[in-house]
Amino acid sequence: MKKLATLCLSLFACFGAAHAQTVLYSQTFDSTYADWSLNTSDLGGVTTMTPNYWIVNSVYTGSAIAPTVTPNEPAGIYGNPESPYLHIRSAVGPANATFNATGNHSYTASLNTPINASAYSNVTLSFWWLCNGNGVTYGRVYFRTSGSATAWQQISTMSVPAAALDSYNLHPSGWTQQVIHLDSFDNQATLEFAFQFHHQGLTGSDPSFAVDDVMVTGTPSTVTAPVASFTSTSTTACQDGCIAFSSTSTGTIDSVRWDASPA
Repeated sequence: MKKLATLCLSLFACFGAAHAQTVLYSQTFDSTYADWSLNTSDLGGVTTMTPNYWIVNSVYTGSAIAPTVTPNEPAGIYGNPESPYLHIRSAVGPANATFNATGNHSYTASLNTPINASAYSNVTLSFWWLCNGNGVTYGRVYFRTSGSATAWQQISTMSVPAAALDSYNLHPSGWTQQVIHLDSFDNQATLEFAFQFHHQGLTGSDPSFAVDDVMVTGTPSTVTAPVASFTSTSTTACQDGCIAFSSTSTGTIDSVRWDASPA
């Protein structure tokens, strides 16, 4: 004879999202990267392959023209040690940059799909980078908050020594992760970022500016207390029978725990 049992089911909704970071955007450049526009005219960027340009590939070995080998990526970068990455390439050689061109040149790669951070605070940009430069050969990072109608603003927050406070250079030995939070990022419906490599005169050496694993995270600005609630297809259990339970809990929920036992 099949046994019947009445179930007592409890649902606990845990409140923990107030301090949890949510990933708002992530790009590893390992597959598609259509959300990035390379070699744009933004910030006076060069739009032709002269003498350098932005590219995404996994070339790490040097060449006769650019003999410096790009350092392998550390364990913190997706697809390491040699995954595709965003970097400056020489127009006259298969890898790295060329520094035999006179004049000043800037190259811009910009995010063309805005990030919606309108309901988030503590919005943080992180990325891995390397660049062997000096005071006139370096990388820069920019942001804007209202689309193409707004001017790009340079991010000058640095935690590593550099020839200039706002320049990414003098880090040729390996990749380093940069993490940046500005109050200007918070609660923005339109948030975009751009990377720029600047080269002046016959100066500088490889590896040139390179970027990988770009990520933007944020904390939900509005957090409400959770209220545990659930529905079920039945309140009694029959041997070999099935009951489906669904959570209808409300509020900001970090995790749930179910507890079912015979009454």
